[in-house]
Amino acid sequence: FNKYNAEQLRGILEDGVKEAFYSGVVEEDAIAFSSALSAQRGGDARFALDLMLKAGEKAVIEGKDEIDESLIYDVVDDVETLHVKRAIEKPPLAHRYLLSIIAANQGLSPSEIYEIYA
Repeated sequence: FNKYNAEQLRGILEDGVKEAFYSGVVEEDAIAFSSALSAQRGGDARFALDLMLKAGEKAVIEGKDEIDESLIYDVVDDVETLHVKRAIEKPPLAHRYLLSIIAANQGLSPSEIYEIYA
């Protein structure tokens, strides 16, 4: 997946917010915070969108009418956990290849494996 900067993530989030939430529900600071945080964590748009989704769910549970920066902050750990679970359950293809190479070459050092496959 592409890595995005904060400005690009902000645009993606603004588009997503228009589709998923009523007008005025998501505060601008929540979008800005989500995009900046996601850019710092590698520029993954899925992370940014998941932040907004989880914050929306939390707002509903807590009976809040708006999603603000504090709600985003509250769900960061949940979203990070979600992304770790996804990575463990179905690692990217490159990671699966690497794991199979390591498994096939048990007993070799990383530098020896590198020499074989580089």
